[in-house]
Amino acid sequence: MKLIGFGGTRVVYELNDDIVLKVPKRDQKEAGHKQNENEYDIYVRTKAPMLAEVKGWMETEHGLGLLMERLQPIDWIDESFINFLEVQRKGIRAYVTEEQLRQFAIQNELSFHELLFTINWGVTKDGVLKLFDYGRTLEVCELEISRRIFKK
Repeated sequence: MKLIGFGGTRVVYELNDDIVLKVPKRDQKEAGHKQNENEYDIYVRTKAPMLAEVKGWMETEHGLGLLMERLQPIDWIDESFINFLEVQRKGIRAYVTEEQLRQFAIQNELSFHELLFTINWGVTKDGVLKLFDYGRTLEVCELEISRRIFKK
């Protein structure tokens, strides 16, 4: 496995060209696991075409990891926030509008602002824009912050 990224609560490994493994960080096991559970639950419940596909679970030495469709990063956009019109001008298909994303955030108790960050989006091999980081609820944020403050 090759480490390809990390966030506040998880590290991401490349399993192959098609699948990544998201594993909770050692110091953020509870928050990372909850974020994985959220992504799994949201994907299974909504099957929204804008979401990277969740493939299942994998046991690792650091706990249960989430298997997810691998996307190519959007490193050609210099903006912090995703611009759906710009993406479509580049020939990438986007199956979501900003207003639909706002409604998705409300329905799933997610931060709309955070979902707009370009770093949370990627592109499939066949040119479809998808969201790959969508499990960060208020509960995950609180778990992450309390772990940092109290060093449990």
